[in-house]
Amino acid sequence: MDWNAIVAFVGILIYFGGFAVYGRSMIRGKTNPNPATWAQWAILGSLSALSYHFMSEGDIVKSLQAYGAALANLSMFVYAFKKGKFEPLKLRDKVLLTIGFASILVWWWTKDATYTQLTIQVVIFISIIPTWVNTWHEPEKESPWPWLVICVPYLITGTTVALRINDWTTEWTDVVLHVNCFTIQLVVALLAFRKKKH
Repeated sequence: MDWNAIVAFVGILIYFGGFAVYGRSMIRGKTNPNPATWAQWAILGSLSALSYHFMSEGDIVKSLQAYGAALANLSMFVYAFKKGKFEPLKLRDKVLLTIGFASILVWWWTKDATYTQLTIQVVIFISIIPTWVNTWHEPEKESPWPWLVICVPYLITGTTVALRINDWTTEWTDVVLHVNCFTIQLVVALLAFRKKKH
């Protein structure tokens, strides 16, 4: 196992540590999970992992974060389904999922997973906006620490992916997932920290 793989694996362990902290918040009632939202993220995360794997030509080290995220989101959905109050998906969420699934057709048609991966990253970005808004208005519903811990591994694994890129003119798409997910989750943490000071 090369050092890139070791660093990526450490990043994944930190990532699951963040989800463990988030799960503890759920157990303590500090976070009220919506199973529908986590179902959406589990589906999008799974589509993202598959398309990322093919886009990176099966590079396991590059794909490790994507698969870790899919597994974590699926685990959170199962827990939320058991403990949370199910609220139906809103029209916005249904549209985002439809776009995510439609991107699979583009993948099949073009034989290129890159378009699917980039489309799903846009959808994931849009899907977190309600969380930003809710965190701004009701910071007590989100603890900043899990989000902060969860975003750090994207920086770690994203760095390992960047170091494995041979041609930035064609492989720059490999870091989009890491930059996107680091950013969107860091924003949640920063919003929660800022509001809790007032």
